[in-house]
Amino acid sequence: MSPHHGTEVGPLGITFLDRETLLVGCAIQEGNSNAVSVYRLRERPKSINASNSDSKHDLKVTDAKNGTEFFWGLAFGGTSLFVTCEGPDEWIASASISERTITDLKPLVSPAALFETKAPSPIIRSPEGFLSVGFAGARDGNPDSLLAFFEEDGKFLGSIRLGLHDVSGLAYGPNQKQLFAIDYSHAQPENGALYRLTESRTSEVCEKHEIMKLSRPTAMVFDSLGNLYVAVCGESKPGSEKNPGSVIKISGLDVLPVPPKRNTKCP
Repeated sequence: MSPHHGTEVGPLGITFLDRETLLVGCAIQEGNSNAVSVYRLRERPKSINASNSDSKHDLKVTDAKNGTEFFWGLAFGGTSLFVTCEGPDEWIASASISERTITDLKPLVSPAALFETKAPSPIIRSPEGFLSVGFAGARDGNPDSLLAFFEEDGKFLGSIRLGLHDVSGLAYGPNQKQLFAIDYSHAQPENGALYRLTESRTSEVCEKHEIMKLSRPTAMVFDSLGNLYVAVCGESKPGSEKNPGSVIKISGLDVLPVPPKRNTKCP
């Protein structure tokens, strides 16, 4: 059960290794175990039973308390899989990939050793090949989300404040020149939204342009045609059994915005 929304938590992060191999990061399952599961989609099933994975890979931590609860984000990079893990101990973990098989996950980076902002959630590879990781921070309404950058070997490159409440997803547009983010906003769900981010030249906080409001967005991905798909939990109504969750399709975001004229102050 999610402590932030009062809903059951199951699969969270998801990515394709290839056309027939699906990787799914899970939350607390039976017996308080957590895993990244591997599914083979050989016959293109209409649905997948979560219990029928080909293999499961737990995060093994030998030098610290093994208390990971949520595998929020998954990113595939060449011969490696990168996963964000939130819980009493938080990690950016990695696994090697060979012949469509992943090895057991191993800790790569302990964010607590670098900065105070907690809750690593989305992770993606930048067009330049480094890892971009979003940290949601506390669920208390403060805009404390952080964007951090790492080499694939775990070397910390730097960070910048996002100015968002609880970043839950990141995605580079198809033109690879724009970065988009979604804000879940746990304390005030009505403030959840999709943003376009740009690096600020005058402050330590990203400049952001709100594109649209979203009700509890959890994940986002672009397709090859430039369409953005965003998964949202929605707002449940008391007494209603209807599932308010949905996937929203947004088009036209891959068009670069018109740059401001010289000496014009950006919004």
